Amino acid sequence: MTVQANQPGNAEYSVAPPISQTFTVNQASQTITFTQNAPAVAPNNSSFTVAATASSGLPVSFGSSGACTNVGATFTMMTSSQGICTVTANQAGNANYLAAPTVTQTTTPD
Repeated sequence: MTVQANQPGNAEYSVAPPISQTFTVNQASQTITFTQNAPAVAPNNSSFTVAATASSGLPVSFGSSGACTNVGATFTMMTSSQGICTVTANQAGNANYLAAPTVTQTTTPD
């Protein structure tokens, strides 16, 4: 980014030469916070919803792995599943913000 300053002068002062200053503007960091947590335990074939916000105000996306699937923020435990459900929250960033560190929570099938 470049900032340029000009001073046109007046009856007492001559015109000042223009001055430019160039500097780098870095993307800001951001974090994700769950505002509605995944349950510690959930019955097989049941669903639950999570919610999270990014400190940047940008939208958070969700993913799943293990003993569950998701559509958006709604997670469904698989029938007769073994293992745990991992809920993942992401925010990829934009021109102003770096990607947020991924945040995960886990749910064990009941």
